Amino acid sequence: DKVIEIGANWIHGPSEENPVFRFARQYGLLDPEALTPENQALDTGGHSLWVPNIFTSSGRKLDVKDVYPAHELFAELLSESSEFQNQKGEPCASVGDFIRSEVRQRVAEKWKDIDSATRSLRLCMISSMFKRECCINGTHSLDEMGLGAFGQYKILPGLDCTFPGYVL
Repeated sequence: DKVIEIGANWIHGPSEENPVFRFARQYGLLDPEALTPENQALDTGGHSLWVPNIFTSSGRKLDVKDVYPAHELFAELLSESSEFQNQKGEPCASVGDFIRSEVRQRVAEKWKDIDSATRSLRLCMISSMFKRECCINGTHSLDEMGLGAFGQYKILPGLDCTFPGYVL
């Protein structure tokens, strides 16, 4: 009645650049869908595609136009976070510190003329994306990720694929 990790459950970046993908393909471990050229070529930058079906905790679907500015701002800050790799003298110690600091400044400038309910909704959306980014990066907090090292991880193209029949 115990759970044990017995190996990989999926391949990030199933493309010719990835030796794990080539090995799994050679031994027939993958779904035919993972082997399609379209799947191997799609480059999401390590993030799943953004599908704008967003719901409140009460189940109300949000209008994309209300939350897209938050998505756009967060994506911009993630991209900027990668620009500090290997530099000395980063403006903040961690990715979390950088994003929080920049969100405060940019929201004060960009969203100063919107109503407080919309601003609050967008900030909640940013908070959700912050948490999602922790999952993507395998960390409990973006405060644990050094700003100078963020962006060094090489993301290979291709949609993640699983090993059918081998995942418990």
